[in-house]
Amino acid sequence: MYDLAWKLHRESIDLLWWGIIGVTEQYILGKTENMRYLKEVELIGDHIGRICESAVNDLNCMSQSISNPPNDSRNSRIESEKDLLLALYRHWTIESSIRYSMFTAVSLKLWTVKGEKRLKQILAEMGLPLSESRQMYRSMDLNLRKQFFGMIEKISNTHNLLQITYPSFILQKGFKTKYQCADYVYSMIATLESNVSINT
Repeated sequence: MYDLAWKLHRESIDLLWWGIIGVTEQYILGKTENMRYLKEVELIGDHIGRICESAVNDLNCMSQSISNPPNDSRNSRIESEKDLLLALYRHWTIESSIRYSMFTAVSLKLWTVKGEKRLKQILAEMGLPLSESRQMYRSMDLNLRKQFFGMIEKISNTHNLLQITYPSFILQKGFKTKYQCADYVYSMIATLESNVSINT
């Protein structure tokens, strides 16, 4: 859809964002392979650089960003940023996110007794106390939140979680509001499924 808008010279940040949401949904739900997703990310990076005057074209460093022109009151921009294949971890507890995310549940076989023990072992190796892992992410100790991404990356090699990090994107509106595209995907799925259940 975005490619069509681009060919018709009708592209915009909003349309690009919805394209990113579609690509992300396919990847985090296992509908597309890793290599194909990475190619899509490269194409998205090209579109980001093309539709905006202030592009930082360094996708390898995950520091690429685009902004609307200054006279645009929405002041929106899209930034590329590494993320984790952990469902809604910013809005949930770390323990629950690891347990119920498809990638970690399958990789660690968390439905088994051994898998449950392995989950506790991973949290211990990360240096994340159980009490903190069972709190809402935003209520966790600030230092632990800052270190969490690095903690996950550190244990990923030893626990067959090499693809737990992946290139992703965030949408920033103004100075404070940020939307992570994976969170957007899960919220949209929940909304669509709840509407279906209401209508049936």
